[in-house]
Parts: sequence; C-alpha cells; structure tokens
Amino acid sequence: MYKAILYDCDGVLIDSEVLYQEIEIRALRTIGLIYEKKAFAERFGGTGSRFFKKEIAAEYMRTFN
Repeated sequence: MYKAILYDCDGVLIDSEVLYQEIEIRALRTIGLIYEKKAFAERFGGTGSRFFKKEIAAEYMRTFN
C-alpha cells in the first residue's frame, strides 16, 4: 500500500550538524567573523536559522560598526 517510507537519519547515521558548523565557521571567516569550533558549537548548536542569522547580524554590526 505504501510507495515510500521517509526516515530522518540525521543524528543517527550521520551527524550533519558538525559538518554544517564547520562550513559556517569557514564562511563567516571570509567576512571577518572568527569562531573557534567549541565556542561556535556551544553558542549555536541546536538553534534555529532565525536565531543564528539574528545573532550573526548583531555580531557583525558590533564588530564592524
């Protein structure tokens, strides 16, 4: 009867959050925001994109204005 089954394997088969954080750290470095992996994970790990974008925008403004 079913044609497909959808599994949410994030965190089970692979931990994509670690990969995502590493990519974000590299991208932010290109605009002058430098984060250590541990500090970044503690501050943004498990948060949503809305919170992340707001915090990064605020950090950028504090740093460069």
